Amino acid sequence: MLPIGQIALVIRMLLYPIAGWIAGTGFATFDRATGLLTFDVSNIAQILAGLVIYAVAWIWSRIASARGGVT
Repeated sequence: MLPIGQIALVIRMLLYPIAGWIAGTGFATFDRATGLLTFDVSNIAQILAGLVIYAVAWIWSRIASARGGVT
């Protein structure tokens, strides 16, 4: 198992390109005049659904591996 510090670092390094991708694709926009950061909710819902499916698949692979299965 990775120590919590290394896990936090890995998560942070993964969040940087994800945040850049969200900003680059227009899911989030920043209005300099008003200082507002706006998210397109319909697209964010699709992203979150994909992330939930990914997380469930990863958790299931950990459960299967812990029980002796091969994933």
